[in-house]
Amino acid sequence: MKKTNKNTKNKQKIKQNKTKRTKNTKRTRKNVKKGGEYVDAGTFGAVYSNPRLLCQGENSMTPNINNEVSKIFEYDDDAIYENNNIEKLKSFLNERGILEELEKYAIIPKKMCNVNRDVLTKPPYTYDSWMRNQKFEYNENIFNKKYARLPDTTKILNDNRTAMIDIPAYNKLIISDKGGDNLYKIIEKIATYDQFKDFLQKLSSIGQGIQLLQNNGLIHGDIKDKNCLEHNGRFKIIDLSDIREISTTKDPAAMPTAFGYQIWPITAFYTYLFDEGIVFDKIEDINDITHENSITYEKIVGNFIKGNDDNYNMHGISYSKVLFDSAFRTKNIGYTSDQSEMIENIKRDLMNQKTAFVDDNKILRDIIKNFNEMFISEFTDINEFKMDLFKRIDIYSFGILILQCISRYLNKNYRTVIDDPKFCEKMIELYGIVKKCCYQKERVANINEIIPVYKAVVSTM
Repeated sequence: MKKTNKNTKNKQKIKQNKTKRTKNTKRTRKNVKKGGEYVDAGTFGAVYSNPRLLCQGENSMTPNINNEVSKIFEYDDDAIYENNNIEKLKSFLNERGILEELEKYAIIPKKMCNVNRDVLTKPPYTYDSWMRNQKFEYNENIFNKKYARLPDTTKILNDNRTAMIDIPAYNKLIISDKGGDNLYKIIEKIATYDQFKDFLQKLSSIGQGIQLLQNNGLIHGDIKDKNCLEHNGRFKIIDLSDIREISTTKDPAAMPTAFGYQIWPITAFYTYLFDEGIVFDKIEDINDITHENSITYEKIVGNFIKGNDDNYNMHGISYSKVLFDSAFRTKNIGYTSDQSEMIENIKRDLMNQKTAFVDDNKILRDIIKNFNEMFISEFTDINEFKMDLFKRIDIYSFGILILQCISRYLNKNYRTVIDDPKFCEKMIELYGIVKKCCYQKERVANINEIIPVYKAVVSTM
C-alpha cells in the first residue's frame, strides 16, 4: 500500500499554516473531554460524540450515532487526504485477507461525509451542555457559547504569501466507532498493582497490532499513548491514516513530527535522507550520502547539534530523560544488588543513545560512522535497510508505553517498600523487553520474538 502524495499546493498551504495550527492545537487541547460532547482537538480537526455530528441526510434518529465519533476537519483537503489513505489501507488489507484481523487491534474509520449543518441549529446541538466539557470550557474554534455554529470559511495565505484569503471550512467528517479513554488517561489512573497488571496485560493487543502490521510490511509511525484507546475491553490503535508500506515509502512523514518527542534521533537522522528526496539504488549509497564531507551530512548534523529541528532533537531527549529517571527506579524496591545494577545498566545504555547527540559532536559523528559500517556489512539491498530503519519506530514506541506504565505505578507507590521477589523478577523481565524494543545500536529487534515473550511475562503477573 503506497501512501497517497498531496499536491504541491496543499503541501505549501499546510506549511504556511503550521504556526496557526500549532497555536490552535495548544489552545484547544486543554479542553479535553471530561464528560461533555467535545472530545478532543488536534492539528487538523476536532472530535465530537454523544451524539456525533451528523452527515447530510442523517437526523437524530439515525442508528448508532451515540456509539460513534465524528472528526470534523478545518480543511476539506485534509479530510480527503486522510480518507483516501484509509481506503487504500482497507484495500491493501482486504487483498491480503487481514482486514478483520487488524480490526481486533485497531479502530478503522468507517466513512467520510459532508456535515449536516441544518441540524446544528436544533437540539441537542443547541444545548449548552453539548458544547462544553465539565470544566465549562468550549472549543470556540467551532462552537461559541451562545449557539451551535460552524464557520463557513477559514483563512490561509495566498500562493504569493502576500495576503490572507478565505476558503471553505468545516465541511467534512470522518466517522469511527467510539472508544473509551485513551492510554494517556488510563495511565494517569494507575495506582494499584491490579491496575498496573491489568494495563500491561491489555497492552499485549497493541503489540499484536504492531506485529500484524510489520509482518505485512507496514509501519504506523505514530504509536503513542494518545493514539491508543480502550474499546470493548481491549486496547486498540487509532490514527491509521499515515500507515505506509515500508518497502515503497520515500516519504519523510515516515517519521511523523508528533513522534519526534520519543524516537531516538539516529532513526530520525536517516529518515531525513528521504526528506532530501534522495533515491537510493544500493546500500553503499547510504555511506556516500552520509559521509562526513557530504552536504547532506553536514546539514543534518547541524540541525541536531544546534537543536534547530525541534521535531527530532531536543524535545525528545529531555522527554526521555524524565521518563527514564522515573521508570528505572530501584529505591524502595527489594532488588538484589545484581538486579539493581542490571536496571541501572539498561537505563544508561538507553540514555546514552540520546544524550550523545547534544553532549559531544564527535560522539554523534562516531555513532553515524558506526551505523553506516553496520548497514553496509549486514544489509544486502536498500529495501532491507529501510525495513530495519522504519520497523524501529513502532517497536521503540511499544517499549515507551511499557515504561510509561511502570513510571506511573512506581511514582504512585514510591513511599511503599515493594519487597516481593516475584515482583522484582517480573520487573527485570519487563526492563529486558524494554531494552529489546528501545536499544538501537544493533539490527532492529524482531517483533515476532518480542510479543510472545511479553505475553508470557504479563500473563503470570
